[in-house]
Amino acid sequence: MKDPLKDIFDAYNPELSPSSAFIEELGRRLDAVKLVKEHNAAYRRRCHRAVALAAVAGMLVGFVLSAFLPEIGGMMHALAPSDFSDNGLMTGLKDAVPWLMLALASTAAAVSTYDISLSLMSRPQKA
Repeated sequence: MKDPLKDIFDAYNPELSPSSAFIEELGRRLDAVKLVKEHNAAYRRRCHRAVALAAVAGMLVGFVLSAFLPEIGGMMHALAPSDFSDNGLMTGLKDAVPWLMLALASTAAAVSTYDISLSLMSRPQKA
């Protein structure tokens, strides 16, 4: 009994390329892999620098605004309506708002610094 599948595989005789063409193609592919690895390493370095700059910017903004925290708290107490002064929740909120403002400003500065520094480092350098 003849096996049609065996006949198909027996008839399959692929043409092999010369070994020099194989070596050249392998070399091109290895060069491409090397290029991708170098690009990824450079991208990681840029990201690490951007994160470091963002952390420094966030800390600096936090330190500067923490010096003004009593003044910001005083402004919050002055802006609050007088009929809320007896409410414990509103007093707690007035005390928390300056800290929330400090946290938001520090976060905004850090995120903005990260975006700007990463975009500046990703630009092609002029020769």
